Amino acid sequence: MNKVGSVVAGVVILWFVFGNPLETVAGWFWTENPAPWEQVNAFYYPDRGNLTIDRRELNIGTLEACRDWVNAQAIADGDSSQTRSDYECGVGCKSEGEMLVCRLTVR
Repeated sequence: MNKVGSVVAGVVILWFVFGNPLETVAGWFWTENPAPWEQVNAFYYPDRGNLTIDRRELNIGTLEACRDWVNAQAIADGDSSQTRSDYECGVGCKSEGEMLVCRLTVR
């Protein structure tokens, strides 16, 4: 193997060891949707003025399932038009302490 090949191989190995190749690839090819291996989480905020209070459904499946679940929550709260509430669908979330950090959030 020549020097350039060795450097490329070294960079790829470092990427696998210190980076997150699946997240990087998901960001390249699935910029607005979940990659096939990523989980989708639903976050519903009953009061859009207070985002510290939420209801969650983790690993709900798809973006459509997330939106359906959120709509059901809003209807149950008497806010079918979602004028008082808000939501987001988190894609590729990972736990950082007590907080979930998502690669992508979609409405």
